[in-house]
Amino acid sequence: MPDIIITDLEMPVMGGVDFIKTVRNKGMQTCIVVLTAHTSNEYLFPLIDTHIEQYIVKPINFEKMIGVLNRCYNRLSQYKQEQALPDGYKYDWNKKALTFHGDFIPLTKKEIAFLELLFNNAHRIVTYNELQEHVWQDSVMTDNAIRSLVKNLRHKLPRDIITNLSGIGYKLE
Repeated sequence: MPDIIITDLEMPVMGGVDFIKTVRNKGMQTCIVVLTAHTSNEYLFPLIDTHIEQYIVKPINFEKMIGVLNRCYNRLSQYKQEQALPDGYKYDWNKKALTFHGDFIPLTKKEIAFLELLFNNAHRIVTYNELQEHVWQDSVMTDNAIRSLVKNLRHKLPRDIITNLSGIGYKLE
């Protein structure tokens, strides 16, 4: 599930209100921003119980949009304080710390980046290209480097939590 959704009310397949209700049925943490040209009550009233972050009338003011996105970020950071993992492991997003039953497990900068990328994409496979872009950034990710990083992380994490899909990437179980 994405952290922020920016949508319109008028969409070709599903109406915006129905779309928002579908998202809300899956969880309340996603920030939803509605962009629309409509200002009448007929469009506003159905949104009252959908818990959207903001309703913005087009044309969009850049400063207002930045303000809304900052509010979304602040709200989302409240939710992402601790990630519970199996077998008594926890990851603290604010401290960038992994613990096992309260005992601190040190992580390298690349291990943190790798783990957070997997956590943020737990619903899918993270490709090698994404790992190169987000974890290694400007340096080169070799086969040995990724294998070594994953091997070290597997010793620090619950058993079988990181799965490799050969030739594609990694995912969390």
